[in-house]
Amino acid sequence: MQDGEFRFVCHAGDFDETAAFYRDGLGLSVVGGWDRGADDRGFLFRAASGIIEVLRTHEPEAPPAGAWLLIEVSDVEALYRRVREAGLPLKEELTDKLWGHRRFVVTDPNGVYVAFFSYVGPREVAEAP
Repeated sequence: MQDGEFRFVCHAGDFDETAAFYRDGLGLSVVGGWDRGADDRGFLFRAASGIIEVLRTHEPEAPPAGAWLLIEVSDVEALYRRVREAGLPLKEELTDKLWGHRRFVVTDPNGVYVAFFSYVGPREVAEAP
Protein backbone atom coordinates (compact mmCIF):
# COMPACT_ATOMS: atom_id res chain seq x y z
CA MET A 1 0.00 0.00 0.00
CA GLN A 2 2.34 2.75 -1.23
CA ASP A 3 -0.03 4.72 -3.47
CA GLY A 4 -1.77 7.91 -2.59
CA GLU A 5 -1.09 10.80 -0.28
CA PHE A 6 -0.37 11.10 3.43
CA ARG A 7 -2.34 13.74 5.38
CA PHE A 8 -2.32 14.74 9.00
CA VAL A 9 -5.69 16.31 9.89
CA CYS A 10 -6.01 18.81 12.71
CA HIS A 11 -9.40 20.13 13.86
CA ALA A 12 -8.24 23.52 15.12
CA GLY A 13 -9.65 25.07 18.26
CA ASP A 14 -8.61 28.49 16.92
CA PHE A 15 -8.58 28.14 13.15
CA ASP A 16 -7.05 31.53 12.32
CA GLU A 17 -4.25 31.17 14.89
CA THR A 18 -3.46 27.64 13.71
CA ALA A 19 -3.46 28.64 10.03
CA ALA A 20 -1.14 31.57 10.80
CA PHE A 21 1.18 29.26 12.79
CA TYR A 22 1.72 26.91 9.85
CA ARG A 23 1.59 29.52 7.07
CA ASP A 24 3.27 32.58 8.55
CA GLY A 25 5.26 31.18 11.47
CA LEU A 26 6.65 28.04 9.86
CA GLY A 27 6.40 29.23 6.27
CA LEU A 28 4.70 26.09 4.97
CA SER A 29 3.23 26.45 1.49
CA VAL A 30 -0.55 26.59 1.16
CA VAL A 31 -1.51 24.07 -1.53
CA GLY A 32 -5.28 24.26 -1.17
CA GLY A 33 -8.17 25.34 0.95
CA TRP A 34 -11.81 26.31 1.14
CA ASP A 35 -14.14 28.69 2.95
CA ARG A 36 -17.79 27.62 2.94
CA GLY A 37 -18.74 29.57 6.04
CA ALA A 38 -17.68 30.09 9.65
CA ASP A 39 -17.81 26.38 10.54
CA ASP A 40 -16.51 24.89 7.28
CA ARG A 41 -13.06 26.23 6.49
CA GLY A 42 -9.79 24.53 5.76
CA PHE A 43 -6.22 24.91 4.61
CA LEU A 44 -3.86 22.34 3.11
CA PHE A 45 -0.18 22.88 3.86
CA ARG A 46 2.68 21.08 2.10
CA ALA A 47 4.96 19.42 4.66
CA ALA A 48 7.78 17.46 2.98
CA SER A 49 6.06 14.62 1.09
CA GLY A 50 2.73 14.98 2.90
CA ILE A 51 -0.05 17.43 3.70
CA ILE A 52 -1.16 19.01 6.97
CA GLU A 53 -4.90 19.69 6.77
CA VAL A 54 -6.16 22.30 9.24
CA LEU A 55 -9.94 22.34 9.65
CA ARG A 56 -12.51 24.56 11.25
CA THR A 57 -15.68 22.54 11.53
CA HIS A 58 -18.84 22.62 13.57
CA GLU A 59 -17.80 19.39 15.26
CA PRO A 60 -15.80 19.91 18.46
CA GLU A 61 -12.71 17.76 18.78
CA ALA A 62 -10.73 16.73 21.82
CA PRO A 63 -7.18 18.07 21.95
CA PRO A 64 -4.62 15.66 20.51
CA ALA A 65 -2.86 13.39 22.96
CA GLY A 66 0.57 12.10 22.07
CA ALA A 67 0.44 13.48 18.50
CA TRP A 68 3.80 14.37 16.92
CA LEU A 69 4.68 15.41 13.40
CA LEU A 70 8.25 14.77 12.25
CA ILE A 71 9.18 16.69 9.10
CA GLU A 72 12.49 16.49 7.27
CA VAL A 73 13.79 19.81 5.90
CA SER A 74 16.91 20.60 3.90
CA ASP A 75 18.14 23.36 6.26
CA VAL A 76 16.96 22.88 9.81
CA GLU A 77 19.19 25.69 11.12
CA ALA A 78 17.56 28.28 8.81
CA LEU A 79 14.06 27.16 9.83
CA TYR A 80 15.08 27.22 13.49
CA ARG A 81 16.23 30.85 13.11
CA ARG A 82 12.89 31.71 11.45
CA VAL A 83 10.95 30.06 14.28
CA ARG A 84 13.00 31.90 16.93
CA GLU A 85 12.47 35.24 15.15
CA ALA A 86 8.72 34.56 14.90
CA GLY A 87 8.59 33.78 18.64
CA LEU A 88 6.88 30.42 18.14
CA PRO A 89 6.63 28.21 21.24
CA LEU A 90 9.61 25.84 21.37
CA LYS A 91 9.26 22.51 23.12
CA GLU A 92 12.85 21.53 22.33
CA GLU A 93 15.78 23.68 21.23
CA LEU A 94 17.93 22.76 18.22
CA THR A 95 19.97 19.72 19.19
CA ASP A 96 21.80 16.76 17.66
CA LYS A 97 20.31 13.34 18.32
CA LEU A 98 22.23 10.07 18.61
CA TRP A 99 20.40 8.62 15.60
CA GLY A 100 21.77 11.25 13.20
CA HIS A 101 19.14 13.98 13.30
CA ARG A 102 19.63 17.65 14.10
CA ARG A 103 16.19 18.77 15.19
CA PHE A 104 14.01 21.15 17.12
CA VAL A 105 10.39 20.88 18.22
CA VAL A 106 7.63 23.50 18.33
CA THR A 107 4.13 23.23 19.75
CA ASP A 108 1.24 24.26 17.52
CA PRO A 109 -1.76 26.16 18.98
CA ASN A 110 -3.62 22.86 19.47
CA GLY A 111 -0.86 21.12 21.44
CA VAL A 112 0.56 19.11 18.52
CA TYR A 113 4.34 18.74 18.67
CA VAL A 114 5.96 19.50 15.32
CA ALA A 115 9.59 18.37 15.02
CA PHE A 116 11.80 19.49 12.14
CA PHE A 117 15.04 17.73 11.35
CA SER A 118 17.90 17.39 8.91
CA TYR A 119 20.24 14.42 8.75
CA VAL A 120 23.71 15.14 10.14
CA GLY A 121 24.80 11.54 10.47
CA PRO A 122 24.08 8.24 8.77
CA ARG A 123 20.50 7.60 7.75
CA GLU A 124 19.48 4.80 10.07
CA VAL A 125 16.09 3.34 9.37
CA ALA A 126 14.72 0.57 11.56
CA GLU A 127 13.64 -2.57 9.75
CA ALA A 128 10.01 -3.56 10.17
CA PRO A 129 9.53 -6.73 12.26
